[in-house]
Amino acid sequence: MAAVTISNDPCLLCELAAHRDDPGDTWVLSEDRWFAGVLPGYEAPGWVVCGMRRHGEGPDSMNPVEAAEFGVVVQRVSAAIREATGAERIYLIAFGEHFPHLHFMLVPRPPGGPDDPRGVAHLARREELRDPVRATETANLIRSILNGSRNPEIS
Repeated sequence: MAAVTISNDPCLLCELAAHRDDPGDTWVLSEDRWFAGVLPGYEAPGWVVCGMRRHGEGPDSMNPVEAAEFGVVVQRVSAAIREATGAERIYLIAFGEHFPHLHFMLVPRPPGGPDDPRGVAHLARREELRDPVRATETANLIRSILNGSRNPEIS
């Protein structure tokens, strides 16, 4: 059986997940076991954090249903990010060091030349790419794509 660590400290991601009925403009997905949206401090267009609703601190804390849904969530949200942003690559990143709650970032990398930052170098551009207004607009578009109701006014 997988080890599950429960933290007694307030968990930012648990607090975000608790607002599933009022997701706001920056949420792109709100399901029974998963949520996805723009994380405060990471408001770059198309950068999305996805996480489990219940508290678990790593991949080994997923139950079989969550594990089965994980790949579907990654695929669906990544495809919507690619469509919304025109990204050449979608990075999937999970460290779990700053927020001990199972979550991962999906980060688009736009098409570029061979000298454009890639991999960790692209991630290091977070502050440079931060644009809360465009991040919200992009989140709205991603949500519309996921819901099958793309709004042509948002681009």
